[in-house]
Amino acid sequence: MDTLGEDSPFDGYWQDLLDDTAATANEYEENGWDTLALTPGDVTPRYDSEKPDGLSVLVPDSEYDHLADLTEQKTFDSVEVYKNTGGPMVFLLVVEKDVAAETAVLIPAYYNAGAHAEFVETIESLGEMPIHVRALGGDEALRFVHDSVPLFTPDEE
Repeated sequence: MDTLGEDSPFDGYWQDLLDDTAATANEYEENGWDTLALTPGDVTPRYDSEKPDGLSVLVPDSEYDHLADLTEQKTFDSVEVYKNTGGPMVFLLVVEKDVAAETAVLIPAYYNAGAHAEFVETIESLGEMPIHVRALGGDEALRFVHDSVPLFTPDEE
């Protein structure tokens, strides 16, 4: 996992993000939506490699299977992105939505914009932010792509 060091606020920010993910899922459910809140085991910014560029989010096989079923049945045509930064870390809650079917997939993610400045440059030059959700037990990924890159990058200082 990408941390900031021994006295890192990473764990606090990450736990806050996971708590926010659960709270946001509950809000959607209270409004009658079906939700799937993913539980990433690891998040890797990919760039300048043989693998596709973007954020690679590793989830348990059961969550991946549920997401695969949803993406076959639903059209995720809308997104909300909640962003928080802590030092060079960028924490994201990405809510993929099929508005007509009232279904939401919540993807908590993070990356270190300082250590992975080339990642930020890569997605800015691509003009899109791909998110690849992968299962622990496989090489296949489900892909969400967004063309509003500033939603995912650190705010200008």
